[in-house]
Amino acid sequence: MQRHALEQDQAYFDFFPVPDNIAGYVWDFPTQINGEPMRCWGIYDTNLLAGQERPPLKKPLADEMARHGFNLDDHELKGHPIRWYDPFNPISVPRVLLVGDAVGADPIFGEGISMALGYGAIAAQEINTSIRRAEFSFSGYKRRLVWSGLGQTLLARWVITQIIYPLKWRWFQILLWRFLKPIVILVAWVFVLNWGKRIRT
Repeated sequence: MQRHALEQDQAYFDFFPVPDNIAGYVWDFPTQINGEPMRCWGIYDTNLLAGQERPPLKKPLADEMARHGFNLDDHELKGHPIRWYDPFNPISVPRVLLVGDAVGADPIFGEGISMALGYGAIAAQEINTSIRRAEFSFSGYKRRLVWSGLGQTLLARWVITQIIYPLKWRWFQILLWRFLKPIVILVAWVFVLNWGKRIRT
């Protein structure tokens, strides 16, 4: 919730839209296009609060860019819908298993690249077991995912998503992201990050 001054070498994730029923954040980070320094702006919404009154999704992004002297209408817009992880969704049927975004991205931040790599490793283990057994129901895939480091962090992120976004009061978001930052970092370190080291073989 801490509004930032533009720094060319820093990235920001700002949760100021949450009190307006946009359950996500605006991002701003440096990038390059053809070797030329650029900024990448965007907005992420879980749609967790989609049933409530809220502004058009572009408005908070346009407002934030305007604070830094940019006009959203002067720039190309791209949209990328994603499916986020839900522990109740099926992820395999006989002879078919899902990986990557088909299973689901991180619900909190919408991050999917590292998750896709993790899904691939776990799917490879399940396929290897199925080949050795000559049996392709993939019935153990969900259990294998749940007990992996990836599955544990996905579940943690899903639970956290269900908590932090519905508590949309502005004071709570400021308290969480600014004043409780050390606790947030500790919880993230213990329950959310470093899952790649815990993939079971």
